[in-house]
Amino acid sequence: MTRNTVVAVVAAFAAAFAAAFAVTNERREDEHDSEAKPGAVQDSIFALEKEWGRALERRDTAAFRRLTAPGFIYTEDNVVMTQDELVQAIATSPDTVVSANNEEMHLHDHSPSAVVTGIFVVKARSNGKPITNRYRFTDVWAYRDGKWRAIAAQDYLIPK
Repeated sequence: MTRNTVVAVVAAFAAAFAAAFAVTNERREDEHDSEAKPGAVQDSIFALEKEWGRALERRDTAAFRRLTAPGFIYTEDNVVMTQDELVQAIATSPDTVVSANNEEMHLHDHSPSAVVTGIFVVKARSNGKPITNRYRFTDVWAYRDGKWRAIAAQDYLIPK
């Protein structure tokens, strides 16, 4: 898989993340205050992380725009992209994502922001050949105007 392909795949991950946000961000503002039930923030954000993967599989650029905040920044190894650049990379990737799933996710709740760490596993077809890439990731979420949105994401391709 070429560097551009890897970047596009990761970008697609960002898009899936955005779609998940759209599904769960209808929660009331008071659900994220100190009286919120335990696990509510984690449940909301983990659902968004899962949707990020689904959006990557579907090349759903609209979902990535919903999941990410204006000013969103993405870093993958030595490449840095804006929200628009990430969406473009997802839309134009020559690879086909078969599945995109998270493993070992951990939430670090600093409401009204949160950090999620984990491993993102992407199975795809590149030039007709199956590939599997594993990325160590860190996603930063902010709760604004009643919605969780990604404000930054960083992925590192785990060497095979």
